[in-house]
Amino acid sequence: MSQRRALLIELLDAAGADLPDARARARALHGAGLAVRGVAIGLHPPPGARVSPGPSVVECASPAEGRKWVRDTLARFHPEVVIVASTARGGGAAASWIPRGVPAWWWPTGLRSSSRKEARLPWPRARRLPLLGGGHAGRSSVESDSSAALEWSVIEGAKRRLLALWDGDYVLFPTALSGRSAAEALRAFATVARDRDGLDGVVLAHPQPEFMRLRRQLGIGTRLHFVGAAPREAEYAWLGAAAATVLAGDAPISAGLVLRALACGSPVLPIGSRGHAARVRAWLEKQHGRALPAGEGHARPAAELEWWVARGAAVGEAIGRGRALAARHEPEALAARLADALGARPATAREAA
Repeated sequence: MSQRRALLIELLDAAGADLPDARARARALHGAGLAVRGVAIGLHPPPGARVSPGPSVVECASPAEGRKWVRDTLARFHPEVVIVASTARGGGAAASWIPRGVPAWWWPTGLRSSSRKEARLPWPRARRLPLLGGGHAGRSSVESDSSAALEWSVIEGAKRRLLALWDGDYVLFPTALSGRSAAEALRAFATVARDRDGLDGVVLAHPQPEFMRLRRQLGIGTRLHFVGAAPREAEYAWLGAAAATVLAGDAPISAGLVLRALACGSPVLPIGSRGHAARVRAWLEKQHGRALPAGEGHARPAAELEWWVARGAAVGEAIGRGRALAARHEPEALAARLADALGARPATAREAA
């Protein structure tokens, strides 16, 4: 029996999203019995293009280049199903690239803030695509979209043993800081660091003047370090040795980042009582990946952060639950669910190899 042809359009439109996400998604689709070609489109990527190993995935350097690649591939490949993976609701403007009559689905990939406007590509928005696994994006909510993004998140583990990149204990902020939740997170870190001389904070972003001023005001000018954005393998090394991973920002964030942290054994602490932080917290509690209730103000985040950093027996158990949860989102584990959702035939072991 021949495989159905599938076209994957991946929009890298959330903090923590990168080409390996499209590669993992393509592997899962291949495991579900589909012949896959894919493109990963960065809204603000570095110049140039990269080709991923495994099922064919190309990264385009701009939305315009990505749109052209999709049109050319549609003409040559004739896909029987199209999947748009994006944080943008219903596939965003990429939905307008798909010819009518071709079955298409939206695979949500990130969590967005209900108070922020979605990033727009420079073309008119088409009607929203149906949500992968059921439901209609036009009638969904930010909360249900966030839950779906986490439920359908797919990750690949580190390919090799990685060495620690920092000498000593640290709390990791894996994306650029933004908004009130970032200030709240820094205050919580400052409170914990006051009693822990060996604890540093590491931000995977280039220096941000606003928060550099705040760190001086909080007395952690020499304790909080901006080390620049990290490629995926380096991100795994940072996550693997972190005492805790703190989500501190109101920009859209990749659901895969949450699962990668859990897979690396790093506790995830979303800061904030609203926005995607609250939705990540609620999902983790539902999946038994957390052990503490939500709270407001920086006293509660500081207490939570101290609890994770202290690494008591209960923390070890929570880390084990997090690893088990993340394992269910490896491409091979997700393939059967995808086959059911897309009506595909699961690949045999030989085909998936």
